[in-house]
Amino acid sequence: MQQGQIALFPVRDKPRLASTGWSKSAMRHGVSTVLSGERQTLGIIFHDAS
Repeated sequence: MQQGQIALFPVRDKPRLASTGWSKSAMRHGVSTVLSGERQTLGIIFHDAS
């Protein structure tokens, strides 16, 4: 990514192609260490309490 760009990613599941078709797979995520400059992150949790 270039400076000034934004990335959005899911926090729980991502689609993956399995031998039987598409299925859900756990999504690992995080923010790597910044070696120079600054990085801003925002984590938003959507909770289904039903």
